[in-house]
Amino acid sequence: MVYNFTKCTMSTKGGKSIVYKRSRNSWKMLTKDGQDHEENASMDKSQRERKGKIQFALRFKRDQLYYSPAVAMGELKMEKTPSSPASLGQSYWFEKENIGAGEYHALRSVSEPQYYLCSIGKEISTCTKKEKSLHVKVKMI
Repeated sequence: MVYNFTKCTMSTKGGKSIVYKRSRNSWKMLTKDGQDHEENASMDKSQRERKGKIQFALRFKRDQLYYSPAVAMGELKMEKTPSSPASLGQSYWFEKENIGAGEYHALRSVSEPQYYLCSIGKEISTCTKKEKSLHVKVKMI
């Protein structure tokens, strides 16, 4: 199966951009006031179909290395990843879940147990309840 990456940005229903930022020893995903064209707002998105559902993985490139968000042990981590999405394990893949908010969706991890992306302050984290999830729009650029 061939996986291709396309450029995208993500924003919240509240109008914030989802960006990645370096902190001490790792990368984090944050919500930030601002526009999609910020340097750290652009990501790559790859899609696949499994069991009739569209799943996607995200990544960004810094200093010739790729980083992708993954949910492991209930935590969202930004991990170094190979350039090919075919090598990504289940923890790197997400599904959109309808929350009745038009073009905005909850993002749910594919790996078990499943977690939703949510925000605690500006930092993006995980939660177990769809009702507390971040309402996200993924826009191709």
